[in-house]
Amino acid sequence: MNDSKEDKEVIKESKKSIEDKDTSQKSTMKEKLGSGKEKLGKFASRIKEKVGESKEIAKFKLEERKEKKKFERIEKEKADKETIERERIERVEKEKEEKEAREKAEKEAKERMEREKIEGAAREKAEKEAREKAEKAEKERMEKERIERKQKQKEAQERTEREKIEREKALKEADKKISKYLAEKKAETNVKKTKRIICPICGSLNDGTHIICSNCHSRIM
Repeated sequence: MNDSKEDKEVIKESKKSIEDKDTSQKSTMKEKLGSGKEKLGKFASRIKEKVGESKEIAKFKLEERKEKKKFERIEKEKADKETIERERIERVEKEKEEKEAREKAEKEAKERMEREKIEGAAREKAEKEAREKAEKAEKERMEKERIERKQKQKEAQERTEREKIEREKALKEADKKISKYLAEKKAETNVKKTKRIICPICGSLNDGTHIICSNCHSRIM
């Protein structure tokens, strides 16, 4: 019985101790919870502030982007205008240069044609004069050759005639000499024929034309 009473008291004390602990823990949890709620409220406030700031920043950045895009658009339009103007100026300058180059080329071509025309006329004149001079020189040469050839033919003919005359003269003189020689020989032979020579060997009588005896063939002269 006593043990049972003590056990009940122990159990009662244990329950009380547990309840006290629970109360203490709950109180601590409430304190912690209250503190957490306060912190959470402050955090939420800060979040709200940050969100507000973020919205302001986002709005500022959006405006900044808009201004930047507007500035970029203005700069692009300005650059495009400058590019168009520069291209227009370059095109005008290029057209001017091309026109000047074309006019210069046309002028040079015209001057070259005129110069070639003058040079061509001068060349034709010089060629004509040279051709006429060459033809004249050729005619003079041919005439000179014709005269020289005629002169040579005349001289050759005269030389032939002269040689013919000289040859005929020489032949006549030779004929005269031969005729004279033959006449002299004939006269000499006639004289010898009239002359009589007695062979000292055989005593035969031979005419003067013989130098060997007609009888004994001994030399008699």
